[in-house]
Amino acid sequence: MSDKLSETFGEMKPHMGVGITKTHRTEPTEIINPKNNTLPSGYVVAVTGSAQGIGQYIARNFVLAKVSGVIITARRAPTLEKTKAELEQLAKDNGSEIKVSTLTGDAEKYETYVALRELVEKEHGGRLDALVCNAGPGNGGAESWHPQVANTPVDDWHSMLGVNVNGPFYAAKELIPLLLKSEGKTLVNIVSGAAHFIQGPPPAYCLAKFAESRLTQIIGEAYAKEGLVAVALHPGAVVTPSSTSQMPEEMHGILTDSIELAGSISVWLTKNRPEWLSGRYMSVNWDIDEIVERKDEILAEDKFKFRMAV
Repeated sequence: MSDKLSETFGEMKPHMGVGITKTHRTEPTEIINPKNNTLPSGYVVAVTGSAQGIGQYIARNFVLAKVSGVIITARRAPTLEKTKAELEQLAKDNGSEIKVSTLTGDAEKYETYVALRELVEKEHGGRLDALVCNAGPGNGGAESWHPQVANTPVDDWHSMLGVNVNGPFYAAKELIPLLLKSEGKTLVNIVSGAAHFIQGPPPAYCLAKFAESRLTQIIGEAYAKEGLVAVALHPGAVVTPSSTSQMPEEMHGILTDSIELAGSISVWLTKNRPEWLSGRYMSVNWDIDEIVERKDEILAEDKFKFRMAV
C-alpha cells in the first residue's frame, strides 16, 4: 500500500502514519474479530453517518459483538431504515437481541446532536457506552477534488469543516456526559491519514481531519481522570460510495483496505478500553499485537500525538 500511496502523493514517511508496525494490515485479524470481543449485556453504541459505507460496517461489527442497542444516523431516512432492517436481521442471525434506533439529521447542525442525546435518553434509558463519529460531507463529486486553496469553493470548505470538526465537537458536548456514566466510556473519531498531508487531498479535508485528531487529543487528556478512552482512528483506504464518487478515478487504485477494519478496531477499543492509547492517533493498518507490545515505548515517548518538531 505504501508504494501505491507514494506513487499518488509522493514519498511516505513514518510521521505520516505509514510503516509504524512491521506488518501492514489490510484485513481484520482474529484478535480484532468482533465475535472474539463480545461486549457485556446492556451495552449501547451510537454511530454517526452509518447508513452506508464505513459507518454501516462499524455498526455491523458492534452488532456482531452483541451490543444490546445501537443508534445509527444519516441524512436520508429511506437508506437509514434499510440499514436498520439489515442490522436487526444480522443480530437475529447472530443469536442476539438488539434495539436499533435511527435518527435522520444534518451532521453539520448542532440540533442534530441535541436530538441524538434526547433519543439515547428516551429509547435507551440514557445509557451510551461507545460513540463513533463517522459522519462525512455528502456534497461534491470528483470535480470537487481541488488540490489548491485558491480554487476551493467556499461552500465545500465550510461543509468539510462543519461535518468533521464542528460535528464531533457537538457530539462530544452533548454525549460525553452520558459516556462518563456508562461502563464503556469509549469515543472513537474516524479521522484520516490525510491529517498528516500538506499536499494531495483537498486542503479542507486535510485540515479538518488534522483538527479532528487534535480535538480527540484534547478530549482524551481532559477526561483521562474520568476514565474516558478517546481515539482518533484512520479507517484505511476503502472503497465506499463516498470515496469512489469524491476521489478522481485515477486514484481509486489506492483503495485496497477492507471496509471491516474500522468497525473491528472500534469494537476492540470498546472491549479492551486501552487508556494508554487515549488521546492518540492510530491507523487500522497497524498491527494490534505490535502496538500492544510497544505500550511502554508509546507511553514513555508520548507517541502518536500531533506536535511541532523543533
